[in-house]
Amino acid sequence: MDTSIKILLVDDDRFLRQATQALLRVYGFDSICVEKDGEGALQRLRIEGDVKLVLTDWNMPLVDGVELTRMIRATPEFARLKIIMMSGQTDSREPMAVGVDAYFRKPVKIESLLELIGMYFS
Repeated sequence: MDTSIKILLVDDDRFLRQATQALLRVYGFDSICVEKDGEGALQRLRIEGDVKLVLTDWNMPLVDGVELTRMIRATPEFARLKIIMMSGQTDSREPMAVGVDAYFRKPVKIESLLELIGMYFS
């Protein structure tokens, strides 16, 4: 698994952002940007430029994860980013319909997330 990829982690829950970031770091991912909503995530994507993976929550203020995914997919330079949504919502049809690559229901098992990241970035 390529742990050198840059990850953008987007969640409005500060505790979950910190916990997810800490777990990813334990497994060797050191290049992690964090944002609390989709609006900040879009700005960060434009600034960073080399993000390979977006891990996003669904329900967030301003721009939620579904709308963030729509905007990413509609922007040619970001359209090929891998997007994994993590949410407490049970129905994943809407996120999958707008182009999310994978959907995990919270709480997410880190082993399952790492296995998928490894499949995308081996």
